[in-house]
Amino acid sequence: MAYKIFMTIDAAEELEKIIQYLIEKKRNPQAATSLLNDFAKY
Repeated sequence: MAYKIFMTIDAAEELEKIIQYLIEKKRNPQAATSLLNDFAKY
């Protein structure tokens, strides 16, 4: 069974904030990349 997942504008903005946090505050670009790769699967 296949699903189509749509991201709202608010969700996309929150994702961007999380990515920035991982890169800038946690200094962990690998975690940010992994998270984005997980989202790209859907």
